[in-house]
Amino acid sequence: MESNAFSRIAEENMQGLYRLSFSILHTRHDAQDAVQQGLLRAWERRETARPEQIRAWLTRIVINECHKLRRFAIGRNRPRVVIAIEYEPDSRIVFLIGNRITVFIGRY
Repeated sequence: MESNAFSRIAEENMQGLYRLSFSILHTRHDAQDAVQQGLLRAWERRETARPEQIRAWLTRIVINECHKLRRFAIGRNRPRVVIAIEYEPDSRIVFLIGNRITVFIGRY
């Protein structure tokens, strides 16, 4: 596939690829990374692409990049107990899960 044709097809599908990756990863930064990595991989292998299936081929590459990023993030953001504070009869346990803080109130 010629570089001009690839660039045109990538540009036409960029918005849809981004929306797809955002729906999988739920963060703008990771979605942009997945699309960028996916298009780079597709560019490197553009000679193997079948013109009649180029959109599906690009989509599958970006989905695979999303899954790679998710696997990496799971290893990096394992849930861990940050602090446990006891109040009168109840206890509060604060967990940091990814970028969210969750507070559980109750006895343990």
